[in-house]
Amino acid sequence: MTLYPKNMDNRNFDIDFVRGIAIILMVIYHWYSLIDLQKDPNVRCTGCKRLTSRPLIDIAGHTARFIFIFLMGLSISISKQKDPVKFEERQMKRSIYLAFYAIVINITTFVIFKDKYVRFGILHYMSFGMLIITYLSFNPQLLLMFGILIYLTYLSIRKKQSNTLAGTIFGYKSNINTIDLFPISKWLLLSILGYYVGSEIIDYKSITNTNYISQNWFSKIINNIGKYSLEIYMFHWVIIYIIQKCVVKL
Repeated sequence: MTLYPKNMDNRNFDIDFVRGIAIILMVIYHWYSLIDLQKDPNVRCTGCKRLTSRPLIDIAGHTARFIFIFLMGLSISISKQKDPVKFEERQMKRSIYLAFYAIVINITTFVIFKDKYVRFGILHYMSFGMLIITYLSFNPQLLLMFGILIYLTYLSIRKKQSNTLAGTIFGYKSNINTIDLFPISKWLLLSILGYYVGSEIIDYKSITNTNYISQNWFSKIINNIGKYSLEIYMFHWVIIYIIQKCVVKL
């Protein structure tokens, strides 16, 4: 079962493998993230640090985010080269699907985590970023310059406080209690770099016809995880929460 209009045939094995690594790292990071989230804020502990601040866990989270955001742009460039005629229509549909599932995440996490719910997570970002890249993709150089400009803007505003959700979404320092935040100005350049690499640096045929990762039972498992990364993302919050509450009893 898929929750997204994607062609499960003619997929690049390597890209899905890397995406599978990212989703595994993300689940590991969110396991510890939810433990931190459920700690009683009224209990003070001298010298205590969040579990997600531990180096290996923090690296896992950052690596997962970087892979997902970069591959989004790369995948858009591959999609355009596969079928440029229906490219915009296809990306619009995907963006709408992602926006819908982003709202589902809003509702689900609000029910579970109350005021700490996901307000603008990775699906929200991807839905919005996908449209920007799609409609500026006619000129990769212009798109890259736009991404650099947006990121420089982020560097100039990231330490300035914003009390509004719109400001937080764009990239101002958040004053809102939320988890899994993906500000547009912080991440858009990375997605654009993925698109630029796919359209200007890597040959499209080399991506689609060549695999560098050997296909064995282990790599195929990781590859299949990557194919269903959206589905795993949609359900993993609830599954982790139930396991921690009912099985591990955290």
